[in-house]
Amino acid sequence: MKYAVNQEGIDALRTMATAISESAESLNELVNGLRSSAEDYESTLGPHVDSMYEALDDIGNILKKATEPVDSISSKLNDVAEGYEEVIENDRFANLGK
Repeated sequence: MKYAVNQEGIDALRTMATAISESAESLNELVNGLRSSAEDYESTLGPHVDSMYEALDDIGNILKKATEPVDSISSKLNDVAEGYEEVIENDRFANLGK
């Protein structure tokens, strides 16, 4: 199967790769921010603070497990973009009409 590719498609692949990586980082930052906020208001949260810490720990552990697959997806998108870019750069027919 053959695919047509252009610079716009390559840029879109790279944008997706970056967005995926940044999303995972943002989620980790949000969990850490929630933990910090909880620590600041621990006395006002009362008995629910322990269950909230447990939930944040669970979410943090899930995110740690997801980091490798997320990085793999991002890397694969960049690899595909690079491959397509090489195809464009090595266009044998580009100079025939010149």
